[in-house]
Amino acid sequence: MLYPSDPIDDVPPTILIADDDTLLRKLLMQSLRKDGYQFVEATDGLEAIEIYKSVQPDIVLLDGSMPKMDGFTCCKQLRSLASIYVLPIIMITVLDDEASVNAAFDAGATDYIHKPINWFALGRRVKLLLDMTQLHRKLQKANDELRKIALMDALTGLFNRRSLDDMLAREWHRCIRNEEPLSLIMCDVDCFKPFNDTYGHPAGDRCLQQVGQIIRSSIRWTVDIGARYGGEEFAIVLPNTILTEAVTVAERIRTGVQELQIPHKGTLVKDEIYVTLSLGVNTSYPLASCSIDSFIQEADRKLYQAKDRGRNRVVFDETQSRIVTTPST
Repeated sequence: MLYPSDPIDDVPPTILIADDDTLLRKLLMQSLRKDGYQFVEATDGLEAIEIYKSVQPDIVLLDGSMPKMDGFTCCKQLRSLASIYVLPIIMITVLDDEASVNAAFDAGATDYIHKPINWFALGRRVKLLLDMTQLHRKLQKANDELRKIALMDALTGLFNRRSLDDMLAREWHRCIRNEEPLSLIMCDVDCFKPFNDTYGHPAGDRCLQQVGQIIRSSIRWTVDIGARYGGEEFAIVLPNTILTEAVTVAERIRTGVQELQIPHKGTLVKDEIYVTLSLGVNTSYPLASCSIDSFIQEADRKLYQAKDRGRNRVVFDETQSRIVTTPST
């Protein structure tokens, strides 16, 4: 779906005028030029479609009767390319019967002006529609930001727990359909409470931010899902990833955090003076008869095995490496 670009300061809105009458196109431009608009012209509906694809104007003035493709058909096709809320289309035609008016609005027209044109009314309608479009884009941008805030963890820039639950459920069902493996890494900052007690909560926040950055840089951000699971615990979902590949990612994250060399005097990790991570990895071919909760619990169990074995390590079920290359039966 194509969308006109957001207006840029000092760049006037672009009007696409589609009409096979050369004189009328000139009169339309002459009437509207005083308001500072810029123009592109089309002589038929097919040309209007191609110009829209390349220019993406802010508003379209469309004649109802044109060669090659009439305005009603053109309007319908433009509407299929653009959001109904962000592309105003004004039909301008000599047809003023009820059937024609209904046909215009059914095709997706925003407004309808009858020839001969009332030039003052046209100017006011164009300005009103452009103002409404700009307001909608601002609201849309604000809503996008709110959605982003709702999905993300403000401290680390990773997804939050709620987003993780939704995305993991989606990937789980997709992997069931496609018979693909799904891997989950659960990881936890070792001895984080002593770190906070020693260095303070602002330092703890900075530590979590740095861990989040290592996770982001260690995964395929457009495919994999990195999330703050809660407190100092993180989760990474790796779609269509077998165990050996998931373990490689987990080790990359573990060594990446270790190499940050964040001082930690209160760590209980043997021979360590820096912040470290413990990680648990679980891989499965999801089945409809299995539950996501048990999948998560198994990764969490591996994480706590890593803690019990001395921390700063990746734990996984080595027997899985023999079965994850083909779907479970």
